[in-house]
Amino acid sequence: MGVVLNDLEGKPDASTRNNPDILSRYLDVPLLGVFPHQKRTGAADREALAEIVEKSLDMKPFLG
Repeated sequence: MGVVLNDLEGKPDASTRNNPDILSRYLDVPLLGVFPHQKRTGAADREALAEIVEKSLDMKPFLG
């Protein structure tokens, strides 16, 4: 349905700045967004993750 990029390290560099624009030009599916880097704090907080998804990703392709 689409591609989600993950910011694994949270350190901005050339790839984090350029990859979304470059990939969106060449992908046959939409670039849904970039999931931001998150520090590991133990168990995942589902409400916090849902808020991050809502702010960071385009969920329209999943909703119909």
